[in-house]
Amino acid sequence: MKIIESGDNVISNRLTKRDPGFVLDEPEQGEESEKEISPGGESREAGGVSDPGTPTDLQTGKVWINETQYFGNVPKKAWEFYIGGYQPAEKWLKDRRDRELSIEEIRHYQKIIVALMETDRIMGEIDGVFEV
Repeated sequence: MKIIESGDNVISNRLTKRDPGFVLDEPEQGEESEKEISPGGESREAGGVSDPGTPTDLQTGKVWINETQYFGNVPKKAWEFYIGGYQPAEKWLKDRRDRELSIEEIRHYQKIIVALMETDRIMGEIDGVFEV
């Protein structure tokens, strides 16, 4: 795999059902490193590769916004989480297609991912209470 350079933070991926823009992390043996978007807008070395034996709840992946940039370590559960018929993690990016993300927007997207995971956790706790 080639080294991915810093980019312009413009969302250019189509994000369709056929090409969702989300790719699960796989062990990278002997491959060159990639760069992921950080809140400051600069790129940094990607990390946090998940084990293929990891339960689906803990699997992470990359959300590609263009040919060279992605949000790394995004939980698969957050990407696939639905609210009212939409996947918020996908819809937020689709609504900003062909726009440059500001530092604040990058941070906001990261907060969305955390909020989706926390919502899922709380929903699980509520379901546990009603199962008793």
